[in-house]
Amino acid sequence: MEENKIPKIWVLSRWEMEHLQLLDKEGNELELPPHIIISITDPDDGLAKIKDRPSCKGITRLQFWDIDETTIRLLSEEQIKNFQRLFTEEDAKQIWNFVKPLAGEVDWILCHCQAGISRSAGVAAALSKHFSGSDEHWFKVKHPNRLVHKTLLKIIAEDEPKSDKLFWENE
Repeated sequence: MEENKIPKIWVLSRWEMEHLQLLDKEGNELELPPHIIISITDPDDGLAKIKDRPSCKGITRLQFWDIDETTIRLLSEEQIKNFQRLFTEEDAKQIWNFVKPLAGEVDWILCHCQAGISRSAGVAAALSKHFSGSDEHWFKVKHPNRLVHKTLLKIIAEDEPKSDKLFWENE
């Protein structure tokens, strides 16, 4: 990553991502700054229809249910079987291996999930904690999925030995 360059992280709903526009004062569409997209959808839903833009440096797509450790404790074994596709360390590695080489080349990281509240906020919180040292903002304005947050922080910490501590151990 380019030294001192911290990309701005945005959390969007699927609808917002599919209809994203940047407009000038007159209402003319402007090109987005250089960015990457982390697209999260439900396993039983199709992929988000994301506009092809020259400023987009890449898209990674994941499909998993919005279930975290708190929610899973409330479900019966039968209900858990219906939600077999939960967030995994492999998903976290996919996100980190996508973001790490591109973060220094972009101004924005756009994260979206269905509602733009939990899964994408979990990703944004973990990336913010890594890049800026704080994830507080996301816990104030959204409801980050804690399984996503904790697992992604764990993978980042394992990959970035320069970290003083493993943030996820304190969660």
